[in-house]
Amino acid sequence: MKGTRLSVQFILGLLDHGETPQSIIEEYNYITEKDIRSCLLFANEVMENNFFTPFAHSK
Repeated sequence: MKGTRLSVQFILGLLDHGETPQSIIEEYNYITEKDIRSCLLFANEVMENNFFTPFAHSK
C-alpha cells in the first residue's frame, strides 16, 4: 500500500514505549507479527555489526 510504510525506528520506539506487537497490529492493520519480528532481527544485526568504544574520562 502506497504511503503506509513505517520505519524500523518507529516500530522499535512503539515497543520501547510499552506497545505490544498486538496493539501495533491493531493500530496499523497492514503490519504483521512477521514485520515486527523482522524489525527486531534487523536491530539485532545492526548492533552485532557495530563496534563500540567507551569514552575515557579525563580528570
